[in-house]
Amino acid sequence: MSVLDTILEILQTKRLSPEMERRLDAMLWSREFDEVELAALRELESLLENGVIHLG
Repeated sequence: MSVLDTILEILQTKRLSPEMERRLDAMLWSREFDEVELAALRELESLLENGVIHLG
């Protein structure tokens, strides 16, 4: 599963499960990202900060 696929799944469910968090964390340390992926990560960060995406 790609970074974008994982982020899309999180955005659709509005929930960041421990499994998705681990998957995303592993990807974040494995390589560099293109502009589209960076934009998606920024959007995810913003939604987490604003409480739109829930942890757990």
